[in-house]
Amino acid sequence: MPGSKNKKIRETFFEISKTDRQTGWGKKIHISEFKGKIEITNNGVQWIRPSAGPEKIKAWPETGKGNRRVWFQAQGFHLQNKEDRPISSKILKIVKKKRCVVTLLKPSKENQIECDHKNGRYNDERIKKLDTQTVDDFQPLHESMNKKKREACKKCTNTGTRFDAKEFGYKKSYIKGNKKHDGTINGCEGCFWYDVLEFRSNL
Repeated sequence: MPGSKNKKIRETFFEISKTDRQTGWGKKIHISEFKGKIEITNNGVQWIRPSAGPEKIKAWPETGKGNRRVWFQAQGFHLQNKEDRPISSKILKIVKKKRCVVTLLKPSKENQIECDHKNGRYNDERIKKLDTQTVDDFQPLHESMNKKKREACKKCTNTGTRFDAKEFGYKKSYIKGNKKHDGTINGCEGCFWYDVLEFRSNL
């Protein structure tokens, strides 16, 4: 199936399922709802594969009626590969020598400090390029804290709702914006996890 046909099917699907393009989530629909809008062959599911687009589309067969997938739902976005978000060796060296901004632990054999992208959605093309990214685009996080951040960012990406700092006992939820992520490259700003030091300095 040509790429252009896959694209047309996906766009039709997003329209029918009323998928929120910021969160990647939409309602579950039956294949019959495509009728009269665009043709889908019995085995044509190439349009839901990861290579067809960033949105994660799940598909199910009708219960007790074979393996043909007839139910579809958009469920957030596929995780990007690390290769899609390189960090220059110079920046890595600088950041990994610093204390974790959450725990304040120094880097050691016991305490692995990781170089964290402040933008948890990795959607800023400038930061993806080694020659345009800067040290200020990153922060040092203990591996355990970086894992917590990844979980929070994944949840935010799937639901569109940002992490609430009150979960950690802070009086403010955000220092900029509100609980809804607007999907832009600046949409993470103001969240606790985006820049921990800035968040704490603005309480």
